[in-house]
Amino acid sequence: MPYAMSDGVQIHYQVEGSGAPVVLHPGFVSSLLDWYQYGYVDALKGDYQLILLDPRGQGQSEKPHDSEAYSQEQRVTDVVAVLDTLGMNRAHFWGYSMGGGIGFLLAKRAPERLHSLVLGGAAPFGRPPNAAWAELFHRGMEAFITEGVERAMGPLPAETRALWLTNDAEALAAAIVGTPNLEADLSSMNLPALVYCGDQDPPHAGAKRATELMPNATFVSLPGLTHLPAFFGADVVLPHVQAFLQGVTEVPAARA
Repeated sequence: MPYAMSDGVQIHYQVEGSGAPVVLHPGFVSSLLDWYQYGYVDALKGDYQLILLDPRGQGQSEKPHDSEAYSQEQRVTDVVAVLDTLGMNRAHFWGYSMGGGIGFLLAKRAPERLHSLVLGGAAPFGRPPNAAWAELFHRGMEAFITEGVERAMGPLPAETRALWLTNDAEALAAAIVGTPNLEADLSSMNLPALVYCGDQDPPHAGAKRATELMPNATFVSLPGLTHLPAFFGADVVLPHVQAFLQGVTEVPAARA
């Protein structure tokens, strides 16, 4: 099982397919397996080299129980560490939810490592730690899923629910941290970017506003979709992303 070392923490990753490199970064609680489950990998691996990673504290990556291990800047370092381990200088980046937030911060902290951005279900205007979620994690994954997710968003698909139950709840509790407000940085984010969000998802207005402040960004609103369905519905999302990637993958994969 391949790992990259990032400041002493093992970050699990997998590589699928061939072509221009695209990092796939999942959201909070999720793992790289979600990209397989909902059809993204099968749809993309014939045209792109997919670099899938498990965020620290999730999937098969190492799971510290110390909140100091989970800063957003550290998560940016994790992505860079995976690229470095692969000897890859630059890649396209696709992140959803927490992964989308990390993508915004990557565009600020390490734009030289990116060709383009695809950011879903996220806005870059900062938010405080979610104390209610932290408390649910302390009670265990069943409490978080039942009271924190399904009460608000409806039942999870059975396979996803089973996978999420395998999480280390104390690691996820430690990972509840605030996110920075990047409003002042958006005008300098010149990378080609596609930002998308379900129009029933709370980040929708912020995601749209971000694209208005970014010089080379396009926004796609997904009608009728809340947060999780806008990831689960790959058939709705993929046409937009595939068209975008086709337009930006003329840049050859640059390797160190």
